[in-house]
Amino acid sequence: MAEQMRILIASDGSECADDAIESLRSAGLPTKIEALVMSVADVILPPAIKEEDKFPPYEPEGVRRAHRLAEQKLRKAEEIAKRASQQIRKMFPEWRVSHEAVANSPAWALIRKADEWKPDIVVMGARGHSVFGGRLILGSVSQRVLYQVRCSVRLAREPRRGADSVTRLLIGVDHSQD
Repeated sequence: MAEQMRILIASDGSECADDAIESLRSAGLPTKIEALVMSVADVILPPAIKEEDKFPPYEPEGVRRAHRLAEQKLRKAEEIAKRASQQIRKMFPEWRVSHEAVANSPAWALIRKADEWKPDIVVMGARGHSVFGGRLILGSVSQRVLYQVRCSVRLAREPRRGADSVTRLLIGVDHSQD
């Protein structure tokens, strides 16, 4: 029995992320896929203060406010991941799709998940994706993920619209065995 391909799909709910998901339709992927949709709340959750460590014996309003804000952002990330996973299930009903939301720096959370889960490919949208002076310019999250993960990365951006639209594919090769 052939091993199932694993895909880690990053979604922040943006149009760019939706375009990355939509681009999977034409990616020529196999039918046996295990996909994990991940959304990251860009917050660092401050640790809770234990009762015995509180001095004075109350939690400062700033800490409570930070926790509330982080929890709201994490709930929003959970909604985004769930919505994206439902979209993928409709597109590819034979895929096994799950979702996850975490609070962290988006790039580092995706890199850590890729290290742990070992996907065959990471799929994400790329903001700020352009060519300037012959150099490919990426957004900070997509660039960090592209440089740091130990698997293939599929970066998608909004497709060009109009009569002269052309599908472009950039393939990077470093002459390694992989």
